Amino acid sequence: TPARVAPVRRDTAETEALLVLIQRPDDIAPLLDEALFGDPVVIAAYRAVVAGATLADAVAALGAAGEEHSADLLQRLAVEDTDAEAGDVLRRLVEEGASRAISALQAEARVADDPLAVAGDIAWVKHRMLELREPDTAESATDQLLGWLTGQTEESDG
Repeated sequence: TPARVAPVRRDTAETEALLVLIQRPDDIAPLLDEALFGDPVVIAAYRAVVAGATLADAVAALGAAGEEHSADLLQRLAVEDTDAEAGDVLRRLVEEGASRAISALQAEARVADDPLAVAGDIAWVKHRMLELREPDTAESATDQLLGWLTGQTEESDG
């Protein structure tokens, strides 16, 4: 029998983003991008929600595709409530995505011919992550990291 994948924890930024997407899609849907998610179960659920006309359609599509864990996740989230603000959820989601990106960049630097070529990106991301924690710079840092993570950035003078 195949190994059972552990269920996704409810308290992650990824599952909270899905919950807000299900309950208040207009608040968060335009801000989300698949690149912000790292968990394959959540990614499949996100894709289904975005593609489906209704939550029931999304769950049915996941079931038909053999994505039982993602379907279970959506069914579980469908009965939960949240009063989380979309902006706060997005900030947490961006921060988690940036942390994954730093890990990937550090791994890349370890095997790169010129590790310093990656160091600038690592420093930039770490600096933006520090700015996420400051009220005066959190919104700007979120926007910059969101653009960088989703590949929708314009070249700028840092």
